[in-house]
Amino acid sequence: MPSITNRHLLFRFLRCAMFTSIFGAYLVKSQQKKVLTLAGFVPVDVKSGWSAGGIIPAIEMAIDDVNNRSDILRDYELVWEWKDDECNPGLASYLLSQHLLQGSQKIMVLGGGCSASTVPVAAFSWYFNMIQVSYSAASPELSDKTKYPLFFRTSQSENRYNAARITIMKYFNWTRVATVYGQQRMFVEVIADLIDRMRSQGIDLITSLAIDYDPAEQLRIIKETDGRIIALHSYQDEARSLFCAAYQLGMYGKNYAWIIPSWWTRDWWRQSDETINCTADEMDKAVESAIGTGPVIKDASSNQETINGETFDEYEERYEDRFKTHDEYRNLDPHGEHGYGYDAIWAIALVLNSSIDQVARKTTADSNGEIRQKRLDDFTYTDRETAQIFKKSFQNVTFRGTTGMVSFNEHGDRIGKTAIYQIQDGISRLIGECDSEGNMVLSSPFQWQGDHPPLDSEQTMYKIDTIVDKVFLAVVIVCIFGAILAMSFLVFNVRHRNHGYVKLSSPRMNNMVVFGALLVNLATIANGLVGCSYLGDDLEIRNLFCVTGKWFLSVGFSLAFGSMFAKTWRIHRIFTNFQAAPMTEPIHDTNLIAFVICLTLIDVVFLTSWQLIHPCETYLKTVRQEISAGVNKTVTQVFECSSAFYWWWSGALLVQKGLLLLFGCFLSYEIRNITVEGLNDSRLIGISIYNIFLSSVIGITLQLVLGDNTTVKFILISALTVLCFTSTLCMMFIPKVVNVVKDPSGRAHREKFSAVDFTVSTNVQARRRCQCRTTQS
Repeated sequence: MPSITNRHLLFRFLRCAMFTSIFGAYLVKSQQKKVLTLAGFVPVDVKSGWSAGGIIPAIEMAIDDVNNRSDILRDYELVWEWKDDECNPGLASYLLSQHLLQGSQKIMVLGGGCSASTVPVAAFSWYFNMIQVSYSAASPELSDKTKYPLFFRTSQSENRYNAARITIMKYFNWTRVATVYGQQRMFVEVIADLIDRMRSQGIDLITSLAIDYDPAEQLRIIKETDGRIIALHSYQDEARSLFCAAYQLGMYGKNYAWIIPSWWTRDWWRQSDETINCTADEMDKAVESAIGTGPVIKDASSNQETINGETFDEYEERYEDRFKTHDEYRNLDPHGEHGYGYDAIWAIALVLNSSIDQVARKTTADSNGEIRQKRLDDFTYTDRETAQIFKKSFQNVTFRGTTGMVSFNEHGDRIGKTAIYQIQDGISRLIGECDSEGNMVLSSPFQWQGDHPPLDSEQTMYKIDTIVDKVFLAVVIVCIFGAILAMSFLVFNVRHRNHGYVKLSSPRMNNMVVFGALLVNLATIANGLVGCSYLGDDLEIRNLFCVTGKWFLSVGFSLAFGSMFAKTWRIHRIFTNFQAAPMTEPIHDTNLIAFVICLTLIDVVFLTSWQLIHPCETYLKTVRQEISAGVNKTVTQVFECSSAFYWWWSGALLVQKGLLLLFGCFLSYEIRNITVEGLNDSRLIGISIYNIFLSSVIGITLQLVLGDNTTVKFILISALTVLCFTSTLCMMFIPKVVNVVKDPSGRAHREKFSAVDFTVSTNVQARRRCQCRTTQS
């Protein structure tokens, strides 16, 4: 009996132990997390494109962080299997098939890094109902939801960055821009969009060139068209070749500005590249001051906690520490956009987590045929229903990631800002951000290698060199004073024309000298008005003064000098050549006036012909060009009164006046010893003729020597002209004024010279009187 009881107890114990073991195993199995696997694509060993290997540590950090959270995907474990697509479209397509056919079931696709390899994956993955999330593929093509309905990305489309590029161009008033781009489809589309935006903003496209095997050839074309602002969009290996060529062609420094993508790897221009023939120092010089636009790396609100409860700086420190302490990353280069990979994992995790309840509303049959609630790990490549749940969740997800607020628009693109960088002192520095509306906020200023930002072309700045206002006003005052003095002498001459002393000097001829001097003063003012600043840009009024000045000066010269020449000729005719035959007719003032009128009519005919055949007009004449900083060209212009064949016409006029001056000087020399007091101004007339001759020679010389120095030329020419004719008037009239003041009635003069009759009836009588007075003296 006891033995039976013991066996019974042993049996019951074994049965209880077996039940406990089976139940425990069931509990363990039921509590084990279900694995959700991501199909990863990362370009690492890249031959043409850019390497995103530095994003791998950030992705794996994010996966660890998600798996360590008890409030997200509590019953699931997130893992990934990544493959190197080498930025190769064909290879990426092949690797997708491997993901689908080999290994565990994949729930979503993560990647790729290059647009070139991402596009074919996105084109096929949706046929297998797989959501694809890229961390850096920015091709505008991927925004087309008709082709890529299940594609999302935590980076923005490259077209979004074009808004910032246009803002930068407008900020610096760059209206002439050249573009250079890689031949990949993404770059072609981005540049096409940029060109459309440029045209809508009134920015001219100089040329748009695709990079080929010889980048220097493209740059030569741009240089020949004076392109100084260059927007480049390509992969960084092509950019290195292009900047090396730019250095060799001198297309860098203070005269050039380059706008480039900022998503290239850190210090991309310093990476070893056997295809270029430039040193590291030369590359540093070539890329200095280049402006980069691209995704925001560091959130402007970096002091705020991200979804993982840490600030950006804390996350960055953890990333760098992981990079250094894990041997599996030793062959990778740090990547500036690693935060986008980190945020991509979190976006996937939040979408999956928010989809758990919606998926659970659906049912499925397990391997035993039992109907149960659907789980995330039940997803298959034919499960379109679950894929749509994931898609809807993506469109609603919003969180603060390491790169800022993360959310997606209807195209699956990241909604965010554009970061603006500039390479300053060999370091790519964040200097501001720009939103999608083109509003730019700078956190630090742009830095340039010159004193100012590069100009988009050789800026021609026109400077009109006018007569200095104070100088012009001073000359006008002097001319007005000369005109008033001339009018005063005219009034004196008319009022005292019957005074003996005045009468002997031929007052009517003196009046013509005064009128001539008055016209010369007015001509000086008119010539000044042509070149002064007071008339602004009104060329019609300047044309009026241009013609008036030439007429007044020529006619005034003929009246003033012609009158003195005629008087000198009469004196010479009477008091020289004593052996000549007697004159049959006396030389009256009317004869001299007729001679002066003839000179004036010659001027009138000549000037009228000149104006009718080749009219004088005022135009802006370029006198010099100055290049500053290799970019600014300052063109100095002056108002010039001229005409066709100007020097031929002027030369003919100068020959006429010159011959008259020379003959006048000859006559003055001939009568230099005549000191007849009755002919009181004969000596002074000779001095005046010499004065006018010398002033004319000096004036013409200065006109040629000074060239286009407007103010100096105006001062000297005006001073010579006014001084010459004013001094002539003073020499002619001041002795008369003094004599009239001393002898108002003229009685003393009449008593002393009662026998003198200037208008002698015969030449013999005049000579005898001259001889008599010469003996008395």
